[in-house]
Amino acid sequence: MRHGRWITPLVGGTLIVALALPAGAASGAKASDASILVGGVITKRDVPKSWTSSKQPDFNSALKAVPACAPILAATTLARKSPHQNSPTFTDKSNAQLTNAQNQVYAFKTAASASAYLAAYQDPVGSACVQGLIQHAGASAGAQPTVNVGPLTNLQSLGSQAIGYEGTLPLTVQNQTLNLFIDEIVVRVGRSVVVFQFGSPGQQIAQGPAIVRSVSTRLQHAGA
Repeated sequence: MRHGRWITPLVGGTLIVALALPAGAASGAKASDASILVGGVITKRDVPKSWTSSKQPDFNSALKAVPACAPILAATTLARKSPHQNSPTFTDKSNAQLTNAQNQVYAFKTAASASAYLAAYQDPVGSACVQGLIQHAGASAGAQPTVNVGPLTNLQSLGSQAIGYEGTLPLTVQNQTLNLFIDEIVVRVGRSVVVFQFGSPGQQIAQGPAIVRSVSTRLQHAGA
């Protein structure tokens, strides 16, 4: 798949939950770590004013339910020993809550440890895990969907490193069949790593590139 829009001026409800990674509260963070956590989460300023917010759920159980996610689960469990924070889940209720965005940020001690965490998402593990999570979400909703997942390309200009995947999940909403586009993007900025999940019906989320740029810029300004 080619998705160049991610480098130009720079996946509802149960589905964004299915892509959420394990969460944690920021605690015991040093001042510089706190700046990373504040700058790294998606905030109300980053999304349209009409979007609503809710608490992002912890999703350890879903990762455990997908065997292909075992390496990412192990890496994330280790990462949670570092200061970390979740954004709220932001949702556009005007389209059956199918457009949504959320992320998690980690403040590692070194850029090397941050890079090691990002490496857990590399292929073939990353795409297999995302595909498994989407299929699990579809099955939980009573469907057995055919899910297509591929890497997002042209992410080279994002942060210090970036990797991402996009999958589509066929849905029937109000007697209409559409594809829900689900993106998971992992960006390292210095010693911080941010994991984004986006969902949007019919096409890539329009607001996604700007959200990723805003967060990455804040982390750079924080000196991550």
